Formats: sequence, structure tokens, C-alpha cells
Amino acid sequence: GGWGRLGRGFLVVGMILAALGTAEGQLSLSDDVPGQFRGGKIAWRPKEPGSNTVVFTVTTSWLRSAGTYVQVVDGMPRPQAGYQPRVGDTVKIAGFETPRFVTRGVEEYLQVVVTQATEQVANRSDIGRGAPHTPDDVTWWGSNWFEGVSTYEVTYPNRDETYVAEVHGCCRMSDMCEDNPTCRSQMKTQQELEANIPNFRNGVGIWTHYNTPFFLQATVRLDLDPPPLFFLPLFVPFMATQSGVPQDLELAVLDYRVSHEEATAELVPQDPEPWPEKVLRRQQQATGSLAGTKSRPATGRRLQNFEFQEGDLTSLDNYAPPPRPATVVSDPGVTGVDLRLVNNPSAHVHLYREASCGGADRVAVPAGMDVCPRSSAPRRYPSGGDVDGNFASIMAPPGVRILVTDACEFSEPPVSHEGGFARGRALAECDNRAGAEGMCCEVPEGGGRALRAEASPKEVPPALSILGNQWLKVYYSEVEGGRTRVVLRTEEVSVLNEDGEEILRRSAPAGNYAVRLRLATRSSASTTVEFILHVMTTVTYSLTPVPAPPADGTPVVVPTGFPTRWALDVAPDESKFSDKTFFDVSVDPSLYLPHNRPVPPASAPAAARPGVLTTTPQWEAEWTPCLDGVGLYFSCTFALLNIAPNDWAPIQCTLLRVAQDLPPKVAFFDPSDPGTDRDHYRVHMGESLMVTARAIDNPSDTVDFMGLLSVDAVTGDAIRASVEYVTDRGEGRISGEGTDKGWARLVEPLLPTYLKMAVRVPNAVNSMGFSAGHVVERRIEFHPSRLHSGLGMELCFLAADSRGHCKAVGSHTVRCVSVDVVRCRYAMQQGESLRTVAGMFETNWLQLYALNPTMSLADRPVGNWTLIEVGHPYTFARGETVHSVMTKFGTGLQHLMLLNADLSRQTESHWTERLPVGAEMPQGYQICIMPNSCGTNV
Repeated sequence: GGWGRLGRGFLVVGMILAALGTAEGQLSLSDDVPGQFRGGKIAWRPKEPGSNTVVFTVTTSWLRSAGTYVQVVDGMPRPQAGYQPRVGDTVKIAGFETPRFVTRGVEEYLQVVVTQATEQVANRSDIGRGAPHTPDDVTWWGSNWFEGVSTYEVTYPNRDETYVAEVHGCCRMSDMCEDNPTCRSQMKTQQELEANIPNFRNGVGIWTHYNTPFFLQATVRLDLDPPPLFFLPLFVPFMATQSGVPQDLELAVLDYRVSHEEATAELVPQDPEPWPEKVLRRQQQATGSLAGTKSRPATGRRLQNFEFQEGDLTSLDNYAPPPRPATVVSDPGVTGVDLRLVNNPSAHVHLYREASCGGADRVAVPAGMDVCPRSSAPRRYPSGGDVDGNFASIMAPPGVRILVTDACEFSEPPVSHEGGFARGRALAECDNRAGAEGMCCEVPEGGGRALRAEASPKEVPPALSILGNQWLKVYYSEVEGGRTRVVLRTEEVSVLNEDGEEILRRSAPAGNYAVRLRLATRSSASTTVEFILHVMTTVTYSLTPVPAPPADGTPVVVPTGFPTRWALDVAPDESKFSDKTFFDVSVDPSLYLPHNRPVPPASAPAAARPGVLTTTPQWEAEWTPCLDGVGLYFSCTFALLNIAPNDWAPIQCTLLRVAQDLPPKVAFFDPSDPGTDRDHYRVHMGESLMVTARAIDNPSDTVDFMGLLSVDAVTGDAIRASVEYVTDRGEGRISGEGTDKGWARLVEPLLPTYLKMAVRVPNAVNSMGFSAGHVVERRIEFHPSRLHSGLGMELCFLAADSRGHCKAVGSHTVRCVSVDVVRCRYAMQQGESLRTVAGMFETNWLQLYALNPTMSLADRPVGNWTLIEVGHPYTFARGETVHSVMTKFGTGLQHLMLLNADLSRQTESHWTERLPVGAEMPQGYQICIMPNSCGTNV
């Protein structure tokens, strides 16, 4: 359910070759095949959203001391005796079957750019930086490897069809015995006891399936999401049990939709205009007698940087909300069973147009090669016609089991999880595992499209033969934030007798296993990953992330633009190792991080020197991601002890969330009610208004400044801030892209005395009760006087965070608060009377008494904040003008302007342009008016 119907007529052949022996007709490989493949993975993404062109990133790991590697210089191979690849080299890889990348219309031999390579680390010292390994190095066997990346661009014709991309070749690295005859004899004859493998610690060689062909596959369907991303390294040291309790290995896998490619497409939009340009643009709008103009330059005060102590670092108040990843499902198994023997005719499967394997129309297909035209070149019969969906019988070679299915992508068995995927339906089975000759099988419903071969190892120790793949289990659990955690566990397997009774329980012996995973979500294509699982039953030391990841499974938050460091501490303290025996996957290009990847510093922390006892972290990484790095990631690290017994430490993976550093949030609130954010306040003449403006950012950032950007009043005045640039502001000279002018600094406007307003910097301790650089506050103080009846203002504040390492200037937020002074009402203060107030408003106490009949005596003083009327609210009717209303109520222009701040000289063109008649006022417009009882017509 949920996958959509791919249609019938597909064929997937699951070919399980029986133990490859020396019997005539059986598939076999020579013991001296140079094993070199350690692991690999295929990832892909659309080149552009909605594009049919796909960018593949193939990551593979190889033993550097085995195989044939040829350096490519200026596009030309240059064979060199004893050549060992180094970081930055372009390398062609050869082998028993030369590795190749195959998909529709593309079939190329594998060429990689080396991204990681071990360097020389001699016993107890760190010498020869950059030199290749020699057998004297402590890490010669354990870590003499390199990883490389290959990229391909392929355009597919249809978005609703499934295509297949593959990497295959031969051979996997050799067994752990390293040509030790006694060891190999023990492996062959092992019953219930572990063989005495002397080199199981070193990471080279695998228990089973050594020297067998390898095979990676990803499906491509453009109307689905790309496959999940895999962050584990291709060599995974794992402590399988601790005090008899199975341990969990979290499979560091994530839904593609929370990765960089998708997360950056959902960034919270930010103002694209840098704040200095915004200030300069607004400065051109300054108007009015209160504002600075070209003839009257603006003056103001410069905002200095705030100095704050470190505050509460637990709040995530200003990060964008995290995405909810889909569940990634997997079906693990010890691999080595996929066969790609292109050069071995005995592995060919013959496809016949007619039933019973008869007739001349037949095609020989190498085991595992596709016949689906969407996967590789179309195959045709000698007499003409496509093989795809047009064969009635097949001839299976000896030692092979073939499943004929109705889908190109076939999964067997289904994943045991509610979100698991099971694709394709088996229509027929052709089991020739016990046969000595080819077997003919009928294919119902017209045949299919893909042939897949699976091979068993040449020699399987009895204990491992009993275990099979049952000892690898995957478990799923939902953690905080909706993410599903996927863990791999190695478990004991019951061995039963013929009566179904348990006779013993076995667990996997220590050593190296080639493990394959298929990964998908319900809405994605699938991919396969192969890596070496280094199972340990004892360990001499461990790594501990510093700081420790959250216990609830939530990620460590890394903000964009600022360096974040994490380290690994080692126990016991006597452990000795070099920075070159730490390995991490942070530089893996398949993470799609072209810039700002987390990297370890050039040298280990100061106190952590190779061969020196220390209690300090001995490895650390630093990351300063920018917006192109937003998303979820795992950072995984493992290490090799630099002294005997040269053990590996169990891998440590930390889930990181690179969060978009949003601009500061700005809030306005009454100091007596800090929990209520309001952007509109009303006040009466004679009262005082206090409003706190707060800018808050995430704790990893600082609010560089918050200042008054502009004041717009109904008087027609527009007051503006300005900006200036300085080359040094006490933090050293500025440098970086876009900083040629210097540091940008806001210069607040100097507010005129008429406004009776000030914007102040409060005490260092903010209203939240602490001092911190990510919380900055300003206080607006306003004392409206008799001149402010009907005054309305909009005050806009600009808050910017620090520019960090990714921007020329900090991200900013502009938010405005409006303040209105109520018309016609005055708040009398202690000791005032109607007589004193009448003088303020240029009238007499009788007029005020008439407006306020509850006042008993004109000369009696009142208490604080007694509200009285100082005029009548009047609403203009249609056709009325200011002049007609003045005549109607017997008042003068000066008195009318005193009671109405919006009837100012800056706005008089709107209401006095044709005096004495005047301009018609909008119907419903309200003013305050004091009638002259001796001069009115009413």
C-alpha cells in the first residue's frame, strides 16, 4: 500500500548459488582474486526541482594495499609502480571484474575522486605526515584504506516509471586469516567454538563472502522522493554485547526530505534587503519640520555594542520549527550473495522466446544483468524483437535459484515493520541449487525484465551457517520530535534439533561482516548500502561525545553562521592515539554539503598529543554551516588505539540539526504585563506611557543592536535614522565579503522636544531577570502634553543579530508600534483644577465646567489622573470643511489646531487649500472642538 502499481510483466531473478565448490559446472572463483572492496552506497537527487536529470553520488571504500589503482592526471591514466591513492587524486579502479556504474544509457568503469585516505602513523609517534602506509605502521592492516566519490548525471525520459542504477564488480576483501593456513583450517572445521582468528581486531578481511562479487543498487522514480541518506561510515566498529546484554547500533539514516536539499527549499523567508540599505532608503523619506532634511541635517546618537554576560542557553526561542522526518525502513543481512559475474559464461541465464527452452530465439544474459530497457541497453532476439517481457522459459545454471516476479524492484522477504516495503510479487520459482546441470523452467505471464543473481560464500564456518541472517535484527522506536529511531542489534539464535528442541544458543563471533541494507520510506525510491560491521565482544576503551547528545533522541542544534564545536573524550585516560587514527564521515560528499562541512581542526586539542597521557578530549570537530547547510545530519566518529592491542573504539554518532538562524524577534509590552505583546497603545494627555521593546535571538547568537529606525506622526512628520560605517569598533578590523565599507552602525534620530518622548537603554539586567547578549531591551517613555490631542505616531525599531561568518551584515527585523493620544480628554494631575487646566487649553473654566458638570468647584484641586473633557468630539458630515465647522462653532483656526495635532502646518494642504472656503473633509472624520458660546451660530 502507498507505493503505487508498477504494472505486471517485470522479472526479477533472485539467484542463490549453493556453496561454491570445485565440482564441474559449479560457479567458482580463485582464492587468489585480489579482494579490495570494503563497502559503498548510492545516493541521488534531482539536479533541479522538477528536473528529469538526476545527479548520482556513488561513495565506495577500498583497501589501499590490494587491487590495482591507476591515477588519472589531466584525463589520462598514468600507471605507477607501487602507487597508493591519496586525498584529491582521481583514480581508476580495476579488479577481477572491473567495477562499473550501470543505468539506463550509461555503463562506465568506476573512476573516483579520493575524499579520505589513511596516512602513515608509526608506532607510538606521529611521523611522515602525508606519507603512504608501510607494513611497519600500527594501522597498516586496520586502516590502510581510502574512500572515493564518483558522480554521474543521467536524464530519464519518464517521471512515473522505475529505473535502476547499479554499481557492481569483483571482489570483496579477503578473509580474516590473511593467508594463514592454520587459521583457514580452523574456520573450515569450526563447530560451536570460535576459531582462533589472530587478526579479527584489525578490520581487514571478512568472515564470509570474501572474494565474491559486490553489488549496489538504487531505484530511480522521479515522482517519488530520492532514497534515504545513510551517514554511517563504511566501516563500523560495534560492541555487540555489554555484560551479556545486546547493544543497539543506531542506523544513522534519515529521510531525504529533512536533508540539506529539501530543508533549504523550505527556509523561512527573510528580508533580502540588508538593513543598512533599508536605513538609507528610508532616510530619503524624512519630511516635516520635526525631521531632518537636506536643508536641516539629521542629528542623533550612535548605538554602541552591548556588553552582556552569558545568559540562559537552554531556550530555542528563535529557531525555525524542525521538520518531521518520515520513517526509514530497512532489511539488513550479511551480504556477499549478490553475484555479477559478467566474464563467467557459467553464470549466464538463457532466455527463450518459446516454452520448454526450445527454438533458436534465445539470449544469454550474465547473471544479475538487467534486461529491463529502463535499466540498461535493450536486449533483442537474433530474429528481432525485444526480450523485455517476451520470454516464455529460462535455463538456470547449476547452483542457482531464480524467482520470476512481476516488478523490476523485488524485495524478499518484506521488511518486518508497519512502514516496511515489499515490492513485486513472485510468479514462479526455478530452484536449481542442487543441480549439476542447467534447469529449464517455464515463465508465466510473458516473462519479465531483470535478472538478479545471489551467491553464497565458498566456505561457511558451521557456526555461521547455523546463524544465517537471523542474528541481525532491526528495531524501530519513535523518539521526541516524531523521528523514528532505527537500530541494528545482534542477537543470539536458537539451534534446534529434529524434534524442535533447543540444543544451544549461538551469537555471532567477533570479527568483520559485510552487511547490506536496503533503505526506503513509504514515499521514496530505495537504495542499498554495504558496509563492514566490525563486531567486538570486548573493548579496551570508549569514546564519549562532549557535550553529550540529548537522551531523548533529539538532535544537537547547530545554528547557521556560528562555529559549533563538539569533542570526543576517551576512557580510560591512559589511551593513546593520534589525530590520524580518528576517522569520521563528516567530509562525505554524498551528504550534499558542498561547503561548510564539519571538519576536525588541523591538530588535536593542545593537551592531547600522541603517546601522552591526558584527560582532555583528544578529538574535536568544528562546524560553521551557512544557509546551504540547513537540515538534519549524523556525525559519526570512530578511532583506533595507537598502542597494543590496537583495538577500535565503538562508533559514536551524534544527530545534528543545522537550524536556520532567524533574525531577532521583537516584542512590545507594558512593563507591568511582560507576558502580553501589543503593537498599539492609547494614552491621554497628562498621563505617562512606558513601553518596553524587546529583541530576543537564539542563545547561540547575540543581538548586535536594537534601535529606533523611524517615527511617522499624523502631523505629517517623518523622522528617520541614518547609518554610518566604521573600520574598527573595538573588535578588530572588519574583513570578509561585502565589508569593504567597514562595520555598519545605526545612528538613531534625535527626537524633537515637542514629542516629549525618549527611547532609553534600561539597566543591564533585562525584565526577564538576567543579563544576556541574546536579549536586548529599549524603553519608550512618552509624556503627552496639551499639544498632543489627537496625536498618532508609529515608531519602528530595527533589531539585527551579529553577522556571524556567513553574512556581511546581521539579519534584521523591523517591527512597529503605534501610539495614539486620545482627543479631547486630559488627565488632571495632583493639585490641578479646572481653572489651571482652562488656561492650558486657552479657554475659561466655565467652558470646562459645562463639559464636566460633575466637577463641583472650578478652583478645587483634584487627585492624580482625574479624566476631564477639554472639548467636544465632532464628526464631519458630507460636504463640510474645516472653515464651515469653525464658523458653525465660533472658534478660530489656532484654537482648532491646538486641540487637533493632525491639523498641522505639514498637513494643511489637505484641509486649507482654498481658505476661507477650505477643502471638503472626508465624511466621518473626527476632530476635537471647543465651541465659543459668544460667537457660535448654534
